[in-house]
Amino acid sequence: MNSDDGFRMSIGGANLIDHFAVNVGEYDNGRGAGDTIFKFHIAQAGLYATRVIWENGGGDSNIELFSVQADGTDLLVNDATTTNSIKAYRAATVPSLPYASSFSPTPAAIGVSPDAGVNIVLVDGPKAIVPATVQLILDGTVVNATVGKTNNQTTISYKPAALWASVSTHKARLAFSDNGSPALTTTNDWLFTVKGYRNAVLPTPLYFEDFEKSALGVTSRWLDGDQRHRFAQCGT
Repeated sequence: MNSDDGFRMSIGGANLIDHFAVNVGEYDNGRGAGDTIFKFHIAQAGLYATRVIWENGGGDSNIELFSVQADGTDLLVNDATTTNSIKAYRAATVPSLPYASSFSPTPAAIGVSPDAGVNIVLVDGPKAIVPATVQLILDGTVVNATVGKTNNQTTISYKPAALWASVSTHKARLAFSDNGSPALTTTNDWLFTVKGYRNAVLPTPLYFEDFEKSALGVTSRWLDGDQRHRFAQCGT
């Protein structure tokens, strides 16, 4: 990708707004026209939903989507003068499928909060998703997720009892079926990584102060005006 300024490209999912799509490349900053080269592997030939979002902070602007050939030359996507160019289409006639309209942690997410839950909103395809068929699997274990249904949306939420371990990577899978005959079963797999942190266990405090009233050992002057503010800033 050649861009001025930043961009993000995602591939996959049931449609262009499916949050199960995977981010395959991005440049998250300002710059003059410059290349960002990234690689990804598609195991099976077919038609894939692809989305590129692009931003420009000011001044000149451009974006070019290309593939890099074996000899190192660039070939624009949809280059009409070359038969080897990758073909792309603004629209396609394909079956409607269920998709995720909201989803966290997202595929390949890094820096995930250690107390983050898994929260997903699915939207029905032609047939309604059956809540009883929803399975959320984390690191090979089926977890007791909360599943609800409102109109055409199915919500899935799960909050682990303990913090995710520091700098840990987790494998997740979501599987569900609709009420068609035969039923359509969809399975999505993804990974996410928790940010690094240190779990510090503090000793028992010498004294507990809630800053709401004067108590034994704390004089009233600490609770008046600026003095109270300064005490609150210094204490933890």
